[in-house]
Amino acid sequence: MSSIPKNADEFNEQMRNIAEDMDRCNEGFRSLRESNYSLKDIIERIDISAYDEITKDFEPIQYYIAFKRRSRILESLEYINELRNESYEDFVLAGNDDVELEEYDDYRKEQVELEQYELKDDIYRIISGDNISIRKEDLQYVDAWRLSLPIRSLDMRSIAFENRRCGFVGGMESKEFNDVICKIWGESPTGDDIKKLRELPDGYGWPTKGLGQHIWAEIDLNTPDEILFEAFKNWVKDARKLPFFDNTDKPYYLMSSKMIKPNHLKKWRTLRVLAYLDLRILSLLTNVPITLKQYADVLYFDEFDIDTTEKVRKTLTPAVNQILDHAYLDCLLKKVLSEN
Repeated sequence: MSSIPKNADEFNEQMRNIAEDMDRCNEGFRSLRESNYSLKDIIERIDISAYDEITKDFEPIQYYIAFKRRSRILESLEYINELRNESYEDFVLAGNDDVELEEYDDYRKEQVELEQYELKDDIYRIISGDNISIRKEDLQYVDAWRLSLPIRSLDMRSIAFENRRCGFVGGMESKEFNDVICKIWGESPTGDDIKKLRELPDGYGWPTKGLGQHIWAEIDLNTPDEILFEAFKNWVKDARKLPFFDNTDKPYYLMSSKMIKPNHLKKWRTLRVLAYLDLRILSLLTNVPITLKQYADVLYFDEFDIDTTEKVRKTLTPAVNQILDHAYLDCLLKKVLSEN
């Protein structure tokens, strides 16, 4: 990471270095896209035996990081392809009206180059055949792990922070209601303030958008565990039926019904999911399409008693689609956190 420039000369030097780095990056992507790569060239970058060896001891958190990183790469590459194929009319119909027609080509080129620059280190790792192990920089994908804890304790400090965060993700959008709450937290709330507080709708302050659907509850730790756990299971069922969540894009139960089972780790390894994802990334990078049979020949070269093409179609593809579902990955992280 570059140091903070001390003067204008250092700043300008850093900007020149970044510009040169971006030029090299764009030239690299152009070369990948325009060179006459073959399937054989792609296959040579993916050493199946190395994937088998390194992933044999993978823990769930390592799979989570590996899946999350590849999901981001695939999404970025698909977005780049969308940008390249997007017409100005499509751009405007999507609700964008801040770029004029004569500026659009330059704008689109700039967006593509920025996406490519963000991907350059990941792509280098794949091209160099060193994309399997988890590196220190990959830990960025679990930086916000605390927000994914299935259960965590709250105090007034964290409640205040969560209230502010909820203001951006769908929990506290009413200034009028927020003013009422702030008055109660103040030094001298009046009887009228307390009356207004009681009139606030149930559930106000709970985040309801995306994966951030949380409910805050009070737990009596003096309750014996057997009774407490049984009560909690029943409470969760009732909480998920609350009308407060009825109008969300993805109801709570859909986010929470993904099952992560112990045998999934073995399945991911035997299906060679990571090798498949890297082949898919290379296919997008080089514009070399890969058929189901070709995937099967590369991934399952050592299996002779089954129809490996059907294995790709009926087993590998559904498994990968499930893995790339953000709700599934979110549940995978929650399972990791709940068991450690």
